[in-house]
Amino acid sequence: MTFRSAYLRLTLWYTLIVMIISVVFSLALYAAVRHELEHGPLFRTVNTFTIGPNNQFPDGQIMIREPNPRLIPESEAKFALYLVEMNILVLGLASILSYFLAQKTLEPIREMTESQIRFTADASHELRTPLTALKTEIEVALRDKNLNLNQAKKLLESNLEEVEKLSRLSNDLLQLVRQTTTSNAMEDCSIEEIVAETTEKMKKVAEKRDITIKTDVGKNQLIRGNKNDLSRLLLVMLDNAIKYSYDRGKVEIKTVSHKSNLEIQVIDHGIGITAEDLPHLFERFYRADESRSRNENSGYGLGLAIAKQIAEHHRGHIAVSSQPGQGSIFTVILPY
Repeated sequence: MTFRSAYLRLTLWYTLIVMIISVVFSLALYAAVRHELEHGPLFRTVNTFTIGPNNQFPDGQIMIREPNPRLIPESEAKFALYLVEMNILVLGLASILSYFLAQKTLEPIREMTESQIRFTADASHELRTPLTALKTEIEVALRDKNLNLNQAKKLLESNLEEVEKLSRLSNDLLQLVRQTTTSNAMEDCSIEEIVAETTEKMKKVAEKRDITIKTDVGKNQLIRGNKNDLSRLLLVMLDNAIKYSYDRGKVEIKTVSHKSNLEIQVIDHGIGITAEDLPHLFERFYRADESRSRNENSGYGLGLAIAKQIAEHHRGHIAVSSQPGQGSIFTVILPY
């Protein structure tokens, strides 16, 4: 939810509450005054004349009435009491509704603050792990007076692996921030072209484990979006499918065109996901059980969070269905 939409929603709530209070107060005040005017003896008879038989008045009497000075102060006092009672009631109702509104207003801010705190703590933890490994390896090597060239090369290779992990983590963090704070240019994107380019990028990774990538993509399917972001979205899904597939397995990419949206499915036949992990799969830094995290290249649990942000940025959504041992189906639905 953007701040602009929050401002609009808050304005609507305030306006609605003020209007409700105003209408209720006005109706109650109108009813009280009307009741007093219709039933209160504000006037008195001061004289009566008897009219002759030829008079046009059939009842034979004319009553002259004038305001009763004694009763007017009493009516004013009653009306003032009504106003005081009504204002006390309005004050109570307004206090309750305002408290409810304050909770509604601050709830997103509270959730966002808590999310930022968790994100900072998780990011710090993930950064600490490779940095600690780097520091330990270097300190051990410096204490070794017999360190030779071959050992130094192995140390540098190990350090380079940790640096690459840090680089991937920093790139993912920047991607999350970019999706949250920027609005990328939109254009008509060919899904067929994006699938072809993404498949080509992941071809060598799949070939290392003898995994086949099959595609079933319709022709001339266009989506209004950012090509780089959509490519990243599909890359995350395809990388995830390959990573958790069995060796010599198969990964499928399918598209299904509907009237108002396009459905993209990435299907693997790998180890699957447990029911306990499914609700948390798109959370930042969340990694499933050890069976899915045992791979040293399993990442930091940011890929699917990025994919979700990209889908939502394109007014779509991403979902997953899975059975342990039977594979998973990741589905992205994007509007045309």
